[in-house]
Amino acid sequence: MNKAASFSILLTFLTLNTANAACDDANIITQIKNIEVNKLLENAPTFRHAWEDNTIKLDVTATNIQRDGHCIAIMQMTIPQQDLDEVNAYLNENPAKRILLGAQGYSIPENSIIKVEYFYKVEANKPTPDNMHNQVLTSLHSSLEYMYQTLAQQRVVLKKDVKNTASWSETNIQAEREVCMTTLQANVPDLAGACACRVEALSQVISPRQRELVSFIQNQPYSAATGVLNSYQNINNEINRACGNLSKKLP
Repeated sequence: MNKAASFSILLTFLTLNTANAACDDANIITQIKNIEVNKLLENAPTFRHAWEDNTIKLDVTATNIQRDGHCIAIMQMTIPQQDLDEVNAYLNENPAKRILLGAQGYSIPENSIIKVEYFYKVEANKPTPDNMHNQVLTSLHSSLEYMYQTLAQQRVVLKKDVKNTASWSETNIQAEREVCMTTLQANVPDLAGACACRVEALSQVISPRQRELVSFIQNQPYSAATGVLNSYQNINNEINRACGNLSKKLP
């Protein structure tokens, strides 16, 4: 074997070894985890709430396996059993929706711990996910989207005579006052006072997270049309009447 051929084989060997090392690189795995977390946080706020509570966990583990030019990692998600139970209780009460979900090829995860393969390529020390044909991961993404959208619709419903026990931060209070001052008008001279009354009354019956879900669903015509905001709207109207007869500003 001549020197040129020997050098070519050595170069190929080093290139392959470098690729294998890149697949397992801790920084690459961290980047993959961050990519996946950012994607998942695009779901309904109920997903982020669980993430903030540290009841959703995500781990990515490198493997020594490569397939069709892809590095393969194992992604493990842990989701709250309480969330699973809540969604399953809703679907048990609405079996037609579970059937429709299945007909679309999706299903609610059976267990709170889920493991799936995750395909990616590495170039210039950066991973590029390549899961277009990874049906297991795609199905998981869709199932989680449906699951946490459903939880948002369920948790935004205000139960009669149930008082809020979650404190509003000063940031929450100020944001709600600004919304009131810019979008509402009052039948009293002191709009600021009427808005302060509204925020105080609202904070007694709805948690900051529920208030966030109200805004989220208000921006989704399909979800809003289901009537899940009716309980909020009824209480909202009562509060507005009591606090200076507030109403929407005219265009």
